Amino acid sequence: VAPGRMDDVHERFARHLPVLFERHGVRLVGRWHALAGPDAPRFVYLIAYRDYAEREAVWSAFYQDADWWRIRAETNAGHEMVERHDLFFLKPNAAWSPAADPQAPVGGLHELVQQQIAPGQNARANAFLKDFQLPLLREAGAQV
Repeated sequence: VAPGRMDDVHERFARHLPVLFERHGVRLVGRWHALAGPDAPRFVYLIAYRDYAEREAVWSAFYQDADWWRIRAETNAGHEMVERHDLFFLKPNAAWSPAADPQAPVGGLHELVQQQIAPGQNARANAFLKDFQLPLLREAGAQV
């Protein structure tokens, strides 16, 4: 997010995008303002899709919507508010249990941890998560 534009991004997501997202089937799971970490402050949001084909269809329709281009121009106000997008496509990890209530509201403080795994070490990493790291996090009161 361009310096000084974080409030504008939050305003765009709160005021303008809900209608467009609903119109085009964008399922926004949550949005956050990262306070610390690389490139902080950073605006982060998570969107759910059934599969990659749905993702492509959703955004194809979204970017063809004249309302998006109008809103974008108005909210940018002559100066781009988003300088860069970093996209990560995530799939469930075998070590994770499904959420007890997938419709529960997303709130509070969240921590996103990205760990690089050496080639060929996925099984060991999953075993570590399942048998060691996740139980410790849950024991400490974390909701994973």
